[in-house]
Amino acid sequence: MGRLTLEADAGFEVKFSNDSSGTLAALGINTFFQGKDSNDIAVNETLKNNPHLFAAGLGNGPGDNLNAQSLATFFTNPSSRLGNVSLDDFYSSLTSQIASSSAAESALAEGFNSYHNSLGGLRLQNSGVSLDEEAINIMELQQSYAAAARIISTVDELFNVLLSI
Repeated sequence: MGRLTLEADAGFEVKFSNDSSGTLAALGINTFFQGKDSNDIAVNETLKNNPHLFAAGLGNGPGDNLNAQSLATFFTNPSSRLGNVSLDDFYSSLTSQIASSSAAESALAEGFNSYHNSLGGLRLQNSGVSLDEEAINIMELQQSYAAAARIISTVDELFNVLLSI
């Protein structure tokens, strides 16, 4: 109970093609992937256990490999949902935008830090702080800058790893 069984007489076979309604996927027929979202997407276990079940064709008879060809070009074909660019190009563009935004924000933060430091220097200049204290502050700022650079480098590497997954 609760199962759909399709059988064909000897010499006949059941084929599905061009299901634009999503009915077959809802019934669990011709489903290549399993999972609910990008966190748990995987190739269907049934297909992994028996690759002969892969629907390479669209139901046009022996030698039909149109479905496999479509899957092979999935990443390189333009998609109207992505602004008529391919998934590969969209991904490259997205990673470039993130990288340039990150670099711009880092440069902006560095500029603000320099401005803040120069204002602090002017304040200290007017308050009569000793040169020894000033030298110590400069060394602390250099170490802070080096630490911030390491953090930015680590975040950049994490973004690259995350985006490559």
